[in-house]
Amino acid sequence: MTSPTPTFRCTPEAIACLSQRDPALGEHIARYGLLERPMIPDLFEALVTSIVSQQISGKAAETILARLRQQTGTLSPEGLLGCPEEALRGCGLSGRKTGYLTAAARAMADGRLSAAELRRLPDEEVIRRLVALPGIGRWTAEMLLFFSFGRPDVLSFDDLGIRRGLMQLHGLDTLPPALRTHYRTLYTPYGTTASFYLWRIAAGD
Repeated sequence: MTSPTPTFRCTPEAIACLSQRDPALGEHIARYGLLERPMIPDLFEALVTSIVSQQISGKAAETILARLRQQTGTLSPEGLLGCPEEALRGCGLSGRKTGYLTAAARAMADGRLSAAELRRLPDEEVIRRLVALPGIGRWTAEMLLFFSFGRPDVLSFDDLGIRRGLMQLHGLDTLPPALRTHYRTLYTPYGTTASFYLWRIAAGD
């Protein structure tokens, strides 16, 4: 029997707070109901998924990830490091992404990057350590905070969908720094829940 997929569930407390603070967002929350998103609790698997998914379609990423699992046996640092570079490239990876994955695997295998330690650190420190890896920018680190760590207060303005959803919601043409600060403060401490609804708004019906 397979285990259920871990999910991040928006809580009634978060819904009530956001709806009160931002009635326009509250209308969409009422329309869409409680949202949830699948998570990848294993940090290395989440890192691999994020790197593979950069600048390609979701379908293409799924194909490459399936090939990687078949080639390595498991999406673990040891499994990836035990796989020849040619075999990794044969899964559909570019040379650059192969290098990024290898660097991440080495960092986790030698203890420079510890999932257990990161889980105890504040969001910004987690981001700082992750972006030190090749191929990991702030957006990727924030996505890992969402979907691996399940942090409750992440509002990524580097994400096009979140920006688009917020501008559509409030009829904005731009999101200057002052407005970003305003909405970040407005949605704290439930930035992640707000993000999920902003993505949903951007996606339309």
